[in-house]
Amino acid sequence: MAYDKLSGNLLYITADGNYGGDDILITSLSDFPEEYLEVLGELPDYERIKFAQAFLDGQDVSEWLED
Repeated sequence: MAYDKLSGNLLYITADGNYGGDDILITSLSDFPEEYLEVLGELPDYERIKFAQAFLDGQDVSEWLED
């Protein structure tokens, strides 16, 4: 899985779905609304880090959201 809930409030996301991946994003669960955490859980491994980075950078994430 490309992300894992660690130590209560930490969110660990890798670019390739492996814990030894090249790009790693560690952030707080509280940085994301609940519906976006659900989106992260449904996205393929290679899309999760793109979505998370875009959201945290304040970019448009509508391409990942279902209508």
